[in-house]
Amino acid sequence: MRILLPTVQNYYKERSWPKIEVLNLAANSIYGMFPSSVGNMTSLVNLDLFFNDIEGGIPSPIGYLCNLKSLNMFGISTWLHANWVLRFQRGEGSGVLGLLKCNYIRSTTKSTQGYVDLSSNLFGEAIPLPVVEIELLELSNNQFSGTIPTNIGQVLPDLIFFSLSHNHITGEIPASIGDMLLLQVLDLSSNNLTGEIPPNLQYCSYMKVLDLDSNNFYGTIPSSFGQLSQLQSLHLSNNRLSGELPPSLQSLTTLKTLDLGNNHFFGNIPLWIGEKLSSLKILRLSLPPNITGFKAMLRVQNAIEYRFFGKYRGVYYEESLIVTTKGQTQRYTEALSLVTSIDLSGNHFHGDFPEAITKLRGLVVLNTSRNHFSGHIPSAIAELHELSSFDISSNEISGVIPSSMSSMSYLSYLNLSNNNFSGKIPFEGQMTTFDASAFSGNLRLCGPPLSTKCDGTASDKGGTTEVDFTDNWFYLSMGLGFVLGLLVPLAIFAIKRPWSDAYFGFMDKILEKPLH
Repeated sequence: MRILLPTVQNYYKERSWPKIEVLNLAANSIYGMFPSSVGNMTSLVNLDLFFNDIEGGIPSPIGYLCNLKSLNMFGISTWLHANWVLRFQRGEGSGVLGLLKCNYIRSTTKSTQGYVDLSSNLFGEAIPLPVVEIELLELSNNQFSGTIPTNIGQVLPDLIFFSLSHNHITGEIPASIGDMLLLQVLDLSSNNLTGEIPPNLQYCSYMKVLDLDSNNFYGTIPSSFGQLSQLQSLHLSNNRLSGELPPSLQSLTTLKTLDLGNNHFFGNIPLWIGEKLSSLKILRLSLPPNITGFKAMLRVQNAIEYRFFGKYRGVYYEESLIVTTKGQTQRYTEALSLVTSIDLSGNHFHGDFPEAITKLRGLVVLNTSRNHFSGHIPSAIAELHELSSFDISSNEISGVIPSSMSSMSYLSYLNLSNNNFSGKIPFEGQMTTFDASAFSGNLRLCGPPLSTKCDGTASDKGGTTEVDFTDNWFYLSMGLGFVLGLLVPLAIFAIKRPWSDAYFGFMDKILEKPLH
């Protein structure tokens, strides 16, 4: 049976519920507008509307339920009024009552502050700021618009987790965020923010994750970022940042992810990236000469690392990164810590294929496609036992394909197309799992799975090889020389009769001398 909410609202008006503390209407077929009369239930502690068909706005009276500790609205299509604020009572000893990602709101005493999670809904208009002190504010995947309140750092000074990703936020990052001295995660990715990145973020000295990906920031990377000594993930890709990388970044020895792709940086890639950033696992940038300094890529990863924050063991930052692997663009989230990846695709990098890369034994994804790399693939590439995706297509790599690659048992995606490889494909072992498309565009390659044969016999689609062509001309010239050596003198003697008589007379005298 489906229940119309206006009926429920009239039911609330006719009766007084001063002592009811828990109202659980989860997973029913309730539909209609959110009843404002619920605000009359002044003793309500727990309100659960999980998975119903409620629509419209959350009425302001809900914010005045002074004893409310838990509000679960996961799976309903509501939105917030611009003047809607959270005024929930601080309850002594309140525990975590909601599930992860369930749009759960909680507030407790100052000694055990709570969190607000309104993620993955259709909430829109202005950004709501709770009037109680909280530590985690999760507002991602909604339709919030407007600017970040300029006083957010003063209103929520104790935040350790703040996410506004995947909304429609505009304007600049307010300088007051630098007043959040305990902040560990700041995720403002996938919005319409602009301006320069404020340098006073350096005062967030406990920062572990800074994600400003996919916005419209411009200017340079603040040199003050070098003061963020605990930073583990820095995402600045898909912006309009420019300039050179500040040398101060070499102080970020705990950095695991450095994503600076799709910006306008210039200058040389500094050597210290390969020498100082020993914890780096994910890099979206050009390779420095000394890449063996990436010690975290030298090890095989064997555990997923969840980043928990404070006493909230059920709340963690779920890092995500777009990685081009196995010919597809994929977004890694939970398993990202298992991926050690180097993606240099679609740039103008040149020079020899870096042999030192074969020392990164924990490497899982290597993509250098669509560049101008030359040289050859070292046979030591087979030492990358964890490599599952290897794409060096559309470069200028030459030489033979190392036979050692047939032993790379984890390799499930290979693309060597559109290069200058030559010789016979080592079609055995793991190499037999790849079709002709992995080797196409290399005119001097032969053997299966290509249709071009290596024995000098032209195939339907290919011609003879250069070696076979040279050998054929050699034998042909020898035959022609032998024939011409016989025919030319005979032709002369037939034309010049006196020459013929003189020649044969001379030969008769020579043959007769031994007889006398």
